Amino acid sequence: MPILRSDQSPDFFAPHVLFLWRRKWWILLPTIAVFILTYLVLRAVPSDYQANAELFVNRQAYIDIADPNPLTVATLLKSDEVLKQVRDEFAEKFSVPPPTLEKFVRQFTVKTEVLQDTATRKDMSPVVELRVQQRGIDETRFLMEAWLSVFIARHGNYVADEARLKLISARAVNQDLETQIRDLEARQAGLLARIPFEEKLLAEKISILAPADLQLPRPQMLAPQGDGANNVQVSMDVRPAQPRATGLVARLADLEVSAAGSTTNSATLQPETEALRKTIATLTSEIDVQSSKVEALRRDFAATTRQLAISAESQRQLHKDIDTFQRSAAVYHTGDAGPYPAGGDVRVISAPVTPELRVWPQRTLMAALAAIVIFLLTVAAVMSQRYLAHIARQELRGTDRP
Repeated sequence: MPILRSDQSPDFFAPHVLFLWRRKWWILLPTIAVFILTYLVLRAVPSDYQANAELFVNRQAYIDIADPNPLTVATLLKSDEVLKQVRDEFAEKFSVPPPTLEKFVRQFTVKTEVLQDTATRKDMSPVVELRVQQRGIDETRFLMEAWLSVFIARHGNYVADEARLKLISARAVNQDLETQIRDLEARQAGLLARIPFEEKLLAEKISILAPADLQLPRPQMLAPQGDGANNVQVSMDVRPAQPRATGLVARLADLEVSAAGSTTNSATLQPETEALRKTIATLTSEIDVQSSKVEALRRDFAATTRQLAISAESQRQLHKDIDTFQRSAAVYHTGDAGPYPAGGDVRVISAPVTPELRVWPQRTLMAALAAIVIFLLTVAAVMSQRYLAHIARQELRGTDRP
């Protein structure tokens, strides 16, 4: 019958585990104490919370002016003027020194979503997501509400405000155009009355120099007679030819013919001929001046008429722009739309109710991590103490031997 013998090989871990078990309270008590203390300390420190909200960018389909752009809204939300006012209100509310703007803006996040991105067009979602991170529930909620209210008050009607400014400018330009058109119409009416008068003077001078021989028919109504009483006959009565008025040119020609045909009358007619020639020369010069004057008036009238047409067309286009600006400015809105603040271009569709922890459960995890670290450090300290005690005993045995 075989004899069974126990394994006499030493176990490496057993002595260490036994040593740690005998000193378990040295390890557990510091670990539990650190866990409890860390948890209590973390409860005194405000946790990081986050609050979410959503804005809706209104799109007015009946407005010809450019619609509000979600990217522009996102830029305005992170603008310095908005965040500075939010920071000042936060510091005044909680009686804390205002943090630096570079550090303060990191707590605010704006997110936009691209619905369709092509080479020619980029469609953005009209919903803009907002997020605020801050320590403390009340602080986080206040920051989000202040951010929304400040932005809506400043830029909730930014397209409508632009349209209102353009409307004021367009009305001023329209007033100037009205004055310009009235002046042009008055000038056109004056030229329209003056040109016939000047043309008449020119015609009179030309008639004095060389009158035209025109025979114009004159219509005459014949009274109905006899059986044809129901028929009305119209005949053209031509005036008999009147003796044509003699012009200066014709008179000069007659004098020259008379002087050439009779030597006796040549000396007598010579002074009259010279005087007539001077009169004709003077009258010809006056006719040239009058012709230039009439041409200048006609050119001025044409330019005035053309400028009046241009101004009238500009005014018609300006009236269309004014109507567009009026429609765009009509969406201007201040106040609330339901429970949330709203503007004509941007409105709040989801506001924060209760901020939530950004990392959960933060206190328990931090306390557990601290307990684990202390546990490992305590185990290491106990094992180091045993090792040092073992080294000390070996040295003591070595010195006791002869």
